Amino acid sequence: MPNHGVEETPAIVCRQSLAGLFERSNMRILHLVSGGAVAVGLALSLAAPASAAPVRASAGWLGSCYPEGNATSAGGWCDGQGPNWRYQGYVGCTDGREYWGPTRWAGDRRKSFGYCPTGAYRNYGGVQAFYVR
Repeated sequence: MPNHGVEETPAIVCRQSLAGLFERSNMRILHLVSGGAVAVGLALSLAAPASAAPVRASAGWLGSCYPEGNATSAGGWCDGQGPNWRYQGYVGCTDGREYWGPTRWAGDRRKSFGYCPTGAYRNYGGVQAFYVR
């Protein structure tokens, strides 16, 4: 998992991906390991209903995420309220690397996008939400 510009370890990860458009799957459980700590989250494809109940925590809440993308970028935004719930856009490119956009608080509609460099194209991408203690 990338460095999100914070020292803390993300406790919960929810990855919303554009891949769901092509896979037509409903949901999958992700088990991600970061810095020796295990983060368990739920990955939802775009086929999941937007009216899913938001996840609540003592320092804000996380609602639905809205991924976007084109041939050379991907990202989006997540509804909710920070500061502990945050999101970050990402894109995996044909050059074999992932590129990440700026980290934003949940509910910030400015969006976050990762961009492929010149000559590379998007393989996958979306928006990842996480909780910082």
